Amino acid sequence: MRKSRVIIGLVLIAVLAVTLTLAGCSGKAKNTGKTIIMARPADSDNLDPVMQDGNVNIWVFNLAMEGLVKTDNEGTKNDLPALATEYKWSDDKKAITFTLRKGVKFSDGTNMTADDVVFSLNRAYQTKDSPWQFALDAISKVEKVDADHVKVSLKQPAPAAMAGLAMFNAVITSKAYFDKVGAQGYSQKPLGTGPFYIAEWKKGEYILLKRNPYYWEKGKPLVDQIKITVVPDDNTRIMQLQSGAVDMVENIPFSRIADIQKDPNLNMILVPSTMTYYLGFNLTKKPFDNLKVREALAYGTDKAALIKTVVFGAGYEATSFMPKSGPNWDATIKSRPYDPDKAKAMLKDAGVAPGTKLELSINSANVTQVQIATVLKDQWARIGIDLQVKQMDNATLRSTYKALNHQIIIAGWTNDIVDPSEIAAYMTYPDTSKNFWTGWAIADPAGAKKAEDLARKAEYETDAAKRTQEYNELQEYIDQQMPRISLYHTPYTFATSKKITGFVQTPLGNYLFQNLDKTK
Repeated sequence: MRKSRVIIGLVLIAVLAVTLTLAGCSGKAKNTGKTIIMARPADSDNLDPVMQDGNVNIWVFNLAMEGLVKTDNEGTKNDLPALATEYKWSDDKKAITFTLRKGVKFSDGTNMTADDVVFSLNRAYQTKDSPWQFALDAISKVEKVDADHVKVSLKQPAPAAMAGLAMFNAVITSKAYFDKVGAQGYSQKPLGTGPFYIAEWKKGEYILLKRNPYYWEKGKPLVDQIKITVVPDDNTRIMQLQSGAVDMVENIPFSRIADIQKDPNLNMILVPSTMTYYLGFNLTKKPFDNLKVREALAYGTDKAALIKTVVFGAGYEATSFMPKSGPNWDATIKSRPYDPDKAKAMLKDAGVAPGTKLELSINSANVTQVQIATVLKDQWARIGIDLQVKQMDNATLRSTYKALNHQIIIAGWTNDIVDPSEIAAYMTYPDTSKNFWTGWAIADPAGAKKAEDLARKAEYETDAAKRTQEYNELQEYIDQQMPRISLYHTPYTFATSKKITGFVQTPLGNYLFQNLDKTK
């Protein structure tokens, strides 16, 4: 699971804002006869917005499901009308009353009701084993006021409450449908009110989304179908785009950007983002339980060389665990400078002998991870570390690090809401993601608890200046403890045929394809 940022030296294709049509849709929309095929490197594994984890899932069901409010195209606002047309805060800022949009139907033609809203939000904030429950943790009660209004009560005033309600796990589903298919059935084929619905999912091959004929925004979407195919090899995806076999391709390797920019039939889109690449340590395994070792590896990592070699200058250095283009980023934090001699001395002091083998687990189909691993292996060899690169498929990698069976991983993060509370919670709340899959609370309960307390205090701080100060304190503490090394930030890389118009991906990663179209 991400904000607008200009990448110097690269041409960014501006994304036009979509004007929201508030008129309801009367009856079924007419077919357009258009299908768009999009290729991506990995398949989804769970499409339940409450229980899933990972962008391979989030960005798909965002096409089929909606919440009461949503973020804007630029990823800077979080209270735009969606299934609610308006909302009102109570005087004490401990409750929000939403006015529901009239005439909204689920993609099976049934009416969305206030009861569906209550059911969906209750499930999102009450499911304790959800990896995203923390985003709605401020909620104390959700209740139906009448057929047109729902009230969300909070435990206390919470600046992040609206952002949490705009997040993907707060989307609205049909209670009747969920009760019929159960949690497992729902995870394979969720039902929502979005512009598309999931018509077919052939695991490992494709997901077919069809136009929701009951969509409330009149005249939208503009195409009948979007077929999202799984093509793990980067070069194969690009060749399919060049041949016209597919219309759009996700995750273009940075090494191929210049080639695509020269192709007169293609558009290379560099989407401003909150994407951060990092090295994650498993603190429950030696020698990563030793702070000196983690710091030594940071001094032995040349971020500038990685940016030059791996992303061809398209990225910029990451310092905090928070993205630079997101809110409340602390500009005072600086990376540990590349100093292999210091790194070697620190490793010696920590009792790590020259030639020690460490294991880095990566996704074999992800060219960026393979490239980072290649450069890192060479860099760490200079400080006496024999880095063993273990390549595996994406599903195996995810199950490995979720079980804390890894030593080091390369991963990326993008924000999902316009608030720092999400990434802070993911990093510090042990029940959310085992502290960003580091096992920090297991290896160092006291240290991890201090970070958690800082995050929780900042999350509920209502004074903006104090909140910034508290998030700065959190970032500085995590930088001192170094459960991970933040490497660099990059844009999302996307390429389309020049026949494609209306492409929108927000800095949070969300695909907004209501206006997506294909000319003849």
